[in-house]
Amino acid sequence: MRVLIIGAGVVGEVTALGMLALGHEVAVVDIKKEKFDRLENRGIECGTKLDEIELEPDVTYACLPVFMSVDGVRPKYSECKYEVLKDYACDVLQTTNSVFAVRSTLPPTTMKKLSDDVEEIERLVYNPEFLRETSAFSDFMNPDRIVIGAESDRAFWVVRDSYRGIEAPVIRVSWIEAELIKLISNAFLATKISFFNEVWRLGTALRVDIYKVAEAVAADRRIGSYGIYGGRPYAGKCLPKDVAMLLKFAEEVNVDLKLVKAVRDVNRSFGGE
Repeated sequence: MRVLIIGAGVVGEVTALGMLALGHEVAVVDIKKEKFDRLENRGIECGTKLDEIELEPDVTYACLPVFMSVDGVRPKYSECKYEVLKDYACDVLQTTNSVFAVRSTLPPTTMKKLSDDVEEIERLVYNPEFLRETSAFSDFMNPDRIVIGAESDRAFWVVRDSYRGIEAPVIRVSWIEAELIKLISNAFLATKISFFNEVWRLGTALRVDIYKVAEAVAADRRIGSYGIYGGRPYAGKCLPKDVAMLLKFAEEVNVDLKLVKAVRDVNRSFGGE
C-alpha cells in the first residue's frame, strides 16, 4: 500500500516509520525539513509540498497541530490551524483517489465541519492516535486498540488494511464517536492522576506510606498502576489540552461535566494546568 503522511512531528514521524515497518511505501510532507535526512535514510520520500511528492497515495494520514484554541492551555493553538487541515484535505481529495485520514486530536464535530467544507463524506476518516511521547513507536506497533471513525465501508477498509500486521482490536465507529473516544480516554487518565493526588494529600496528612497503599489498591486488575504515585500534576502535551478541550466542547453543548472540572481544579492545585 502507498501511504502519505502530512506532518513530521512526533505522531507523523512515528506513523511514517510504523507504516514503513508494516511493509508499505511511505512519503512524508512537512513544511520543515529538519527530520528529512533521518526519514530519507530509511527510504521515505520527503517534500515540503504535496506537488513535490511522486508517490500516488492510497491513504493519507494528516498528523497536524490543528486543534482549536482552548482556554487555559498554553500554547494556544489558533483557529487558523483548522484552515491548514482543510487546505491539505482539499488538495489531497481533489488531486488523488486517496482516503484522507486525520490522526490529530480534534474537538468533537470537527470532522463533520471538515466534511461540509470539502464536500466529501466517502473518503474521510478519523483515526485518533494514543501514543506516549516516550514510547511512541512501541505504542504504534503494539496498540491496545485501533479506532477508525468512518462513514463509508471503502474508507474504513482502506485504513484497516494499512494496519495489517498489527495485532489489536479494530473498533469501527462514527467520526464524532472517534473524536470523543480520544478526549474521554485522556480525560479518564487525568481523572485517575487527580484522584491519586487527593489520596496522596490524605496520606501525607496521616504520615503513612501512601505509595504502599496506592500499590496495594492498584494490585486490583480493574484499577492498574497508571498514575497512582501522587504528589505532582499531570502535564505534557496531551492531558491538559484534552481535558480543557473536552470541557470547552461540553460547555458549548450545555453539559456541565462537574467531575472533569474537579479533575482540572485538583491538577491546578498541584501546579498544573
